[in-house]
Amino acid sequence: MNERQIAETDIHGFEQSEATHAGVAAYVASELADAGFGLERPARYFQLDFISMVNERYFLVCRSAAFDDPVMKKLLAILADPAFKTSVNALPGYDSRGSGVVTPWAEALSTAEPANQGPEARISRTP
Repeated sequence: MNERQIAETDIHGFEQSEATHAGVAAYVASELADAGFGLERPARYFQLDFISMVNERYFLVCRSAAFDDPVMKKLLAILADPAFKTSVNALPGYDSRGSGVVTPWAEALSTAEPANQGPEARISRTP
């Protein structure tokens, strides 16, 4: 905003804070705000325009010993299941690549991609 010399007062709803992505999308859809940051799924639900800005990766972190637990084995099997991945990929803005793959922490951090595209983005309504 500073780079483009846009004042906070120029953006309707800038002062409002919402606790959920769906709340942000509902606020924009209700024309109580011009735009907001949120996920693609709620934006599409409210039939809003969506501009992808960043890609986020999520990790399930545990101690190595947890992999011996039957519950963890079942969880990993679900995360790696092609049917589960198909369900995830059907959601706007989601990508199941890497789901169910066990990766050592240091390796996961070293392969992190730069944040520039993905589900976390601006939500705006069409005028």
